Amino acid sequence: MVGVRQEAVGLLRNFDAIASLNPGDGVGDISSSDMARLHRMPAENPLARQINHDMAAVPGNGLNEGLFDRRSGVTPDAVRESNQINDSALMSAMSSLAGNERGRQFILQRVEQDGNNFRVRLGNGHTITTPRPGADEMGAYGQDSRHGIWPNVVERAVGMSLHEDRLRPQAAVEHLMGQQVVRSLFGNSGNQTHLELQNVSDDALHTRLSNISHNAMLMTADLGAGTAAGAERVDARGRYMSTVQLTAGHTYPVDHYDAAARTVYLRNPQHEMVRMPLYSFRQNFLNFDSVQPPW
Repeated sequence: MVGVRQEAVGLLRNFDAIASLNPGDGVGDISSSDMARLHRMPAENPLARQINHDMAAVPGNGLNEGLFDRRSGVTPDAVRESNQINDSALMSAMSSLAGNERGRQFILQRVEQDGNNFRVRLGNGHTITTPRPGADEMGAYGQDSRHGIWPNVVERAVGMSLHEDRLRPQAAVEHLMGQQVVRSLFGNSGNQTHLELQNVSDDALHTRLSNISHNAMLMTADLGAGTAAGAERVDARGRYMSTVQLTAGHTYPVDHYDAAARTVYLRNPQHEMVRMPLYSFRQNFLNFDSVQPPW
């Protein structure tokens, strides 16, 4: 009861924003942390019932957030990781796909709206039909980014394919690793590469990355759960900005590999570019996964 009371107090502070929620206007929107509070509250709680009623009554609430960004189409900016579970492997894969033309076409071909529902064609032709993720789901799992809800739809579909009987199927994607996500999204299609980095030399990894990175449609790397690895944050021109600490147990999208400098470039959850020498990448990351087009 104490926990529920605390959640209610937190929600009351933003009740006006909740009651006027409109994802399309960018004004007075409820925060993701408040949506997470709402998700944790029992559905029979009077405040939770009133908030859900108010949100449902707002014209266009949750419906004016399109599947894709109206101007940019499929963009990595749509990908926002959960602040409740570790869904980094799936989100990193989608960020990687959205960062190149082949990956964007893959998403456009596999994710589509069907009336009030969505269809997502996963690996080996397995198609999942899912309703629109609710605002509470986008507060607790993949975050609402205002750049289209396709990552939230894919996350829900992948979760349904793993544990369809769950009330919130997104929870099933927690703690997946890169290779498991690749199998869910691609099945046996595409030219897939999985490297356990502790089992390859720097020179062997350099050769593989040099051959793969120029035309891969997806590249991700799993950082060890107990690994505190440092990297350099760089600007769009590759100039050093600061030293940052990577998040242990996190999966990162690999942006590209600079073979001449033997340097790996990755994206952090804020979509900032970070880099590290090849030898440091191999020593700190557990696995590397990539997919190249099958054609």
